Amino acid sequence: MEKQIQDADLLQRLTKYFLNQYKTKPQEFEQRLKFVLPYGCTLVNVFEGSIVLLIQASSTNALQDLWNKYENGQLNDALQNVLITDEVKAQVGAEEIAIDLEIKEDYYDCAMKKLQEFQLKGKYIRSCSNSCG
Repeated sequence: MEKQIQDADLLQRLTKYFLNQYKTKPQEFEQRLKFVLPYGCTLVNVFEGSIVLLIQASSTNALQDLWNKYENGQLNDALQNVLITDEVKAQVGAEEIAIDLEIKEDYYDCAMKKLQEFQLKGKYIRSCSNSCG
């Protein structure tokens, strides 16, 4: 039970830290992720609730690349290396922090379907978060 309380407290401090970083230094935060996300994928927003990153893919190829990197663990490893720095650990008072990335397959499927529909119509999609979640 004590470990769960410590984990919840750490997650709360970590979430607060990342939300603050995103709000006060959005370009720096986005720049970190630019090297992790596949070409055509951009950070749209950061939300509280664990740490939720809203990523936008501009094409089916970009979304497929994101999904492939997620499935083979490359995305999780890259986010771990870029986001969990010694500075972050010091700021939240933790020796070790492990990222556990989750992209729901039904969100991926819905986003892919929407992108395919829009590409067929020759339109650019801004976001399908309203219709996929």
